[in-house]
Amino acid sequence: MVAGVTRSTVGDVFAGQTVVPPVDGRYNFMLLGGDAGADRDGLRPDSISVVSVEADTGKATIIGIPRNMQYVPFVAGSPMLAEYPNGYGTDGCDVDVCLINSIYTEVELYHPELYPDAEKNGSNPGIEAMRDAVEGILGIQIQYYVLIDMQGFADLINALGGITIDVADRLPITDEVDENGQPYDPDTTWIEPGVQLMDGGLALAYARIRAGTTDYARMERQRQVQEAIIQQFEPANILSKFQAVAQAGAQVVSTDIPQAVLGQFVDLASKSRSQEIATLELVPPDVDPDDPDYAYVLQLVSAALVIATPDPKG
Repeated sequence: MVAGVTRSTVGDVFAGQTVVPPVDGRYNFMLLGGDAGADRDGLRPDSISVVSVEADTGKATIIGIPRNMQYVPFVAGSPMLAEYPNGYGTDGCDVDVCLINSIYTEVELYHPELYPDAEKNGSNPGIEAMRDAVEGILGIQIQYYVLIDMQGFADLINALGGITIDVADRLPITDEVDENGQPYDPDTTWIEPGVQLMDGGLALAYARIRAGTTDYARMERQRQVQEAIIQQFEPANILSKFQAVAQAGAQVVSTDIPQAVLGQFVDLASKSRSQEIATLELVPPDVDPDDPDYAYVLQLVSAALVIATPDPKG
């Protein structure tokens, strides 16, 4: 039974694509949290980050990119660069707002022909446009992507048995608040401060809350949830709940990571769990998403991703 689930899940989630070597000693994964709500025209990435992992040591750095970043540059050779040579949205765009998370929507709805080979390579045009944007911002090559369906995100957390989160601030689970961040509805449910075990529904609400907070605090909570999930992916936990995790994963995740490197990346992930995860958030005061200094962003990324040279004296 477990073997059958394994074959099915691996076939559903992981692609049979070309294995890509590390670049400058790193594997770089673009992680998108997709949110296709009923009030939206198509999916729009609600969370954008890159997990950069040293190929030799497994040391990981998570780079958070605000979903409202403007005037995004595209990497050289991108078909989107020809469409937006001065940055995305500088001279308008084809959707209602010209932010980085609109790029996926625009290309999927209006310009899929720009990426004719995306589907056969285990991706889609929107993802490839986002990859070109992220590479243009960070100045690094993205070997693989992982798209997580936020609507199904809760199932994966439930399958893991929940995640432990240290909540810093009291937060209302609502979008309806006054100018002081207080809910209009007195019966609103709150997430209280302190360490708590969250099921999938509560963790998803925690990662999504906008009321009474900022987009940048929200990014920090999303990263907190990501790190908690990584910690829950311990071998004993996965084995004890394997069928539920595997079935949830098939519904939640799409990726172009090839089956051929799964074993290698499992070993790499094991190394990563034993080390502190470094973070770089491209947010104020260092970076203004409304008017980013992209040359400075490249400096920040370069400094964050320096691989330490081993001391020959030990």
